[in-house]
Amino acid sequence: MAMGDTSAVSVATNVATGEADRLSKHLYRQYEQQSEFCDVTIHYGQDNDRRQIRAHWCVIAQSPYFRSQWSLNEKRPDTAKVDNCDTEAVLTAIKFLYTGKIGHQDLDRMVREVIQVARVFQIEKLTELCERYTKEIDVCVHNCIDLLDIKMSCKLSSYDHIVTFILGNLINVIDIPSNSKNISIEIMQLIVTHAVANGIRRKVIIQFCQTWASTDVNRQDYIANVIWPIGGYHVDGICSASSEQPMPSDDSLVRDDIQFSSDGLIDVVLVVANTKEDFGRFDFTRKLYAFVVQDDRWGMVATLPKDLIFYETSSFCLDANGRTLLTICRTIFQSCYWEDKIRVAVNLLDLASESWSKLEVQLRTPNCRDVRIMNIVAFNGQLFFIATEKSSDNPKGVLLFTGSEYDDYDYSTLFKIKPRLQKLNDINTVVVDGRYLVVMCVIMHVKDNMREIKIAVRDITTCETKFIKDNHIYQMNDPNSVEEIMEFMFVTAKGVIIAHPNGPSYRLVDVGNATVSIIEGDIMSNGWINDQIEGDTDSPGTSQTIHCGSGHNVVPVLHSKTSDSTQTLHVFDFQNREWCRSPSLPYKIVYNKPVHARLAASLFRLKFPVNNCKHD
Repeated sequence: MAMGDTSAVSVATNVATGEADRLSKHLYRQYEQQSEFCDVTIHYGQDNDRRQIRAHWCVIAQSPYFRSQWSLNEKRPDTAKVDNCDTEAVLTAIKFLYTGKIGHQDLDRMVREVIQVARVFQIEKLTELCERYTKEIDVCVHNCIDLLDIKMSCKLSSYDHIVTFILGNLINVIDIPSNSKNISIEIMQLIVTHAVANGIRRKVIIQFCQTWASTDVNRQDYIANVIWPIGGYHVDGICSASSEQPMPSDDSLVRDDIQFSSDGLIDVVLVVANTKEDFGRFDFTRKLYAFVVQDDRWGMVATLPKDLIFYETSSFCLDANGRTLLTICRTIFQSCYWEDKIRVAVNLLDLASESWSKLEVQLRTPNCRDVRIMNIVAFNGQLFFIATEKSSDNPKGVLLFTGSEYDDYDYSTLFKIKPRLQKLNDINTVVVDGRYLVVMCVIMHVKDNMREIKIAVRDITTCETKFIKDNHIYQMNDPNSVEEIMEFMFVTAKGVIIAHPNGPSYRLVDVGNATVSIIEGDIMSNGWINDQIEGDTDSPGTSQTIHCGSGHNVVPVLHSKTSDSTQTLHVFDFQNREWCRSPSLPYKIVYNKPVHARLAASLFRLKFPVNNCKHD
């Protein structure tokens, strides 16, 4: 053989490998047939269910567990024993010693038991295969508790993703009877601790605990003495600490966290996000997700078509009946000076049939270079577009486009802005009583850092626009600070409230009379800005953005940090005067501004989107 010629070595290696495979298969056939050539009898099973099987010492000696039994005898022993292990798992592990393989069906049935036997036998490769299997399973509401129990009891690697999933689906998870029954005390304490730390709403945690405790009377004292102190809750009125005040039964635990109105609508915060499996590719799959404010859970509403390219500047809204979604993907238009119209494509999604259609409208534009649509509003069968006009880098005005699909949309100027002297910080809109469209602009005066709010109210029935004069102007300490420029707007029974987080006062707008009043008092308590924003800003290398939505009795806020690409949705509940942080959505949110809407409850699937879940 010439120097450097490896062909003969390669052939010899292949022959040796083939012979080894043939020998392995031959031994395994003997094992299956319980041949007389098997030289050891393995006694295994539980005390009340002892069994035996014949095998080969040369095969099972791969396991340090069996090797140690050999070494304890002066001559080769005829027997080996395995105590207190699942019988099927023992046979699966022995089969692995023969073949080096394990089927997914075996793992589906008894992965926990196989891991335990693999550790007894000290078969590292089998343990690694089992752990990899648990990582590759798609988590769903049916298997999340079992997976978490396996991870914890077998002390496997990180299970944070399973806990995150459970926190995002607390009510869905606990509503499954097998989950409620199988949640151990250790798991319960872990879930509640993380739920409190992640700002899950108090009443959701209470409902989760009540349902868990109702399945076993012995759990009630544990809830009262251990679980409630984690969240600082009081026992009275939440859970009985003695048998004198029994826990309510399953039938009496009314699921009233989801507040349905008489017309069957449910309050949600809508976001558009990339699916996890497609994140990082050029060809994204984007879906519309809804966070149920009162129930602290996420659900998937609809999948956006592949050809519908959604940008961070795109805009969408829901019509007043909660059944049709309207989206505008392209919102920035560059018009020529000799043209006075732009064509806008509005994509319509009927949520009941999940069918898409397209509506094209024409907007008459002013003599400007750029037009950007900031918001789209749909109610009473009409569309309204709120846009900015640009003659330079900064907007010089805020426009309102009104019209119909049968005619061009004309514009009216709501606010004029001096680009060199003023800067537009934010635009927000709300609809009141199905009649009034309220538009709020936050404007900063560049020269002296004074902050001004402008308000316009459009009466849809009379087509009259009123401008509300607000003399409450104040100076900003740091115009580049995210918390300085925020101003929230939401509709309440008292009127439209415009408030600055942790501010000493807030504005109450009477849209009917077109007046604004300054009310003293901190309407947004709990120090949300100090706890969530300022602390992050102080971290070196951290920059962040805040995108505020608007709604009825709630204010959604999307907080994004560039340092670690994290996104957190916060919601201020006006009725309870509290901030809550939504469970983590493991998808990248594309559209920055969260939209509060009232979605038809019959169309909302209260389940987390999972793939390849064998239970769905």
